[in-house]
Amino acid sequence: MKFKRLLSLLIATFCSTTLLGQDPGKVNLAVSEIPPGLLKNADAVIRYDYTSVVMNNLRDVREVTRMAFTILNESAKDDAQIVYRYSKNAELRNVRAALYDANGKLVRKLKQSELSDVSGVDGSSLISDERIKTFNFYYNVYPYTIVVESEYKINTSLFIPGWRAVSDARRSVQSSSYEITVPAGYQLNFRKQALKGDLKTWEEKGTKTYAYSLEQFEAVPEESYAKPLKDRVPSIMVSPSDFEMGNYTGNLNDWLGFGKFLYELNAGRDVLPPNIKQKVHELTDGISDPKEKAAILYRFMQNNTRYISIQLGIGGLQTFDALSVAKNNYGDCKALSNYMMAMLKEVNIPSYCAAIYADQYYVGTKADFPSSSFNHMILCIPFSAKDTTWLECTSQTKQFGFLGSFTANRPALLVTPNGGVLVNTPAYTAKENALVRSVSAKIINNSDVELNVNTRYIGLQQEGLYEYIHSRSEEQQLNRLKEDIDLPSYEVTKFKYNIINGTSIPELQELLELKALNYVSASGKRLFIVPNMISKNRNYLKTPTKPRTEELVLRLNFHDMDSVQIDLPAGYVLESLPSPVALSTKFGEYKAHVEVKDMKLVLVRSEQRKSGNFPAEDYPAYVNFINAITDADAARVVLVKKE
Repeated sequence: MKFKRLLSLLIATFCSTTLLGQDPGKVNLAVSEIPPGLLKNADAVIRYDYTSVVMNNLRDVREVTRMAFTILNESAKDDAQIVYRYSKNAELRNVRAALYDANGKLVRKLKQSELSDVSGVDGSSLISDERIKTFNFYYNVYPYTIVVESEYKINTSLFIPGWRAVSDARRSVQSSSYEITVPAGYQLNFRKQALKGDLKTWEEKGTKTYAYSLEQFEAVPEESYAKPLKDRVPSIMVSPSDFEMGNYTGNLNDWLGFGKFLYELNAGRDVLPPNIKQKVHELTDGISDPKEKAAILYRFMQNNTRYISIQLGIGGLQTFDALSVAKNNYGDCKALSNYMMAMLKEVNIPSYCAAIYADQYYVGTKADFPSSSFNHMILCIPFSAKDTTWLECTSQTKQFGFLGSFTANRPALLVTPNGGVLVNTPAYTAKENALVRSVSAKIINNSDVELNVNTRYIGLQQEGLYEYIHSRSEEQQLNRLKEDIDLPSYEVTKFKYNIINGTSIPELQELLELKALNYVSASGKRLFIVPNMISKNRNYLKTPTKPRTEELVLRLNFHDMDSVQIDLPAGYVLESLPSPVALSTKFGEYKAHVEVKDMKLVLVRSEQRKSGNFPAEDYPAYVNFINAITDADAARVVLVKKE
């Protein structure tokens, strides 16, 4: 993921000496000084958090921070691991810290020798000029307080530190302030979220300052099915107008300008070596369909390259050229997307690299706020006005034209010769995220059940399983099946996976032969069996006891269809069946019907869920909907022995 912000910290932005007006020796850090309201639902309290950002020029931005936070209990112990990332573009000039006990008494100060300084290379990075300084006081007498101070010199104006009240749930804020000062006449762009009041501004001595302060912010409770915390708490995103990065200049007043900067930064890096040009033509000459050509070249790239993160260059924004990828057979997301684009260019198929924020749950790019808020690159091939194909170039196994949950349904910035064009990647419908399952079963000795299960996973429902079977041995696949199937006790006697080709949305078939042990319950002359053996919903939700504060967010829409046929055991007849169930709500629909037909117990089940954001007051209705499905899935059939 290449557009990683070099200034990211694992704890929210820390605190300014220029704004404090007090030093720790004059601030009472005793826990008894925390207002009672800030302790409610809190595992940690930010006592003060002051940040000062000063832009001296487009190549010199200073960030000075100072923060004190009290860790109340073990649930917040990870907050004590302080991490600073730095690089050539973001020089860490100063780090100081001190530890205070519950009474606000100094326990000790951080020694510079205690700062661990390590490479920022992670498991997927081959090379990186990013480094990490980190420390931990390893103190476990709760509660206690840590004071931290830092100073950065940022050698670009593209990444300007913003502000957020908290970075985790169950954290409250006693006092927080943010100031940013720029040369008079320079335009800053702000995206303000959930602020009480607006920014204050003033001008003096050729500069303009923007400031905001927050007092007595109570902890945000954890609620299931809520928006990411980043999209809920008070925050200020800051983006430049004119900026400089290395020897390049750009403007971020709009997406067009930022796309132009990215294009110029990477222009001329799509030249292929002669041997790859020859191979491209060997693979595609004689094929008339452009999409077929693209699919062939995509498979060639997957089979001959691999993804490795390379955190070097101009802020991680400039790609390694196609010659480098061809020589080394590896690249990062930018390099592999650029390489694929170069091969398509060789056969006269236009395509565009697209900057995107990749994450399964959080969409970091805000369409209404042009900024450098990307961490990944993919490729867009506009075959026609109504036929656009997107490619994830870092995967050696992903199907042609399928993005998946990390990049689907979000803004992406196409990098074109004319500048940036913000578009949306495709969203998959419930029909395209389907699961179709048929089960044929036989009751053995009035106790065990032998099952043949045929399941088709479609779209996002096949994504995780597809990646798993392409990265694990057959033995590992079997071990997963022995753990993941929703049966009390069972044996896997046979399994097989088939990739279904020729479909517009990826499909994966799973064939299983199982033996469910002691699945049928017996009592006297009666047998009890739950016909829904594989597809039960077990997500029983607690009935809310107090009003919800956050809107309900349902991320995945899907449609599951099940049919089950169970041979009735000889000598038994039906005594009772569950009543048919039909639910229709704004969150989705559910139907289940059980009958006896031709000496078989037959279940037909359909569950369809809708994605979307719903008002907080809808949550009790959602709980009722889910719990009704859970109850219906657990319904039993009673068989009785013939007299």
